[in-house]
Amino acid sequence: RHGRWAFCEQEVCLNDSQQAQYLATPDLAAQQERRMVMEFMRPVARPAPPLRPRLEVWDTQSALVISWDHPNNLEPYKQVWGWAVAILDNDHDIWSIVDGSTFIARSLTLEGADVAVAKPELCTIYVSDGVFHGRPYAACIAMLTDNGWSSFSELSRSVSIAPSAKVSDAVLGLDPEDDDWKQRPRYACPRKIVPGASVPVTLRAGPRDLLSNERWLRMEVCVEGSEGLVLVP
Repeated sequence: RHGRWAFCEQEVCLNDSQQAQYLATPDLAAQQERRMVMEFMRPVARPAPPLRPRLEVWDTQSALVISWDHPNNLEPYKQVWGWAVAILDNDHDIWSIVDGSTFIARSLTLEGADVAVAKPELCTIYVSDGVFHGRPYAACIAMLTDNGWSSFSELSRSVSIAPSAKVSDAVLGLDPEDDDWKQRPRYACPRKIVPGASVPVTLRAGPRDLLSNERWLRMEVCVEGSEGLVLVP
């Protein structure tokens, strides 16, 4: 939950579903066949994290400009299927993730903060909604491939947004267009992201407006080397 472990990506079910009741069944002697088996020290073909992004300020729009380089040997829509962008408010130690279809930053302190990936061919996004004047921000990115998510990159340099008279995004033609990618993947992140280690979690397609329905995530924990792991119920 605190981003210290690489975990892999599958949403299991809604909290109030029959499957959730099955998963939550106490592990009694008469129910041994229902035990959940966790495999540790399992090799994972996870892609290497991308290079840290570049972060600049567009002063006239009070926006962050986040750009990055594509891997030379990976092709969009063949090996690369999207990007995750996370922003850190350094003053308040608050993480946000950027919706790849609207470019709105959503705080990870909010419940249900899942967003869409940015299109595979993108290498620059502009974020003005969800960020504030006078705060120092840094950014990192993760890449979705055929082998799953990479971990987040290292953080970019830190920049601050100065107050300014903003021109309407619509006037400059920056308003996001209608989403033409109907199968665009969605993802969530740990509330506390650790650059170079934390990994986004891909979410199954489904309604996102049922706030009373918490969702269960299956986690496969990968521990490298001889370091131990203590599980607390």
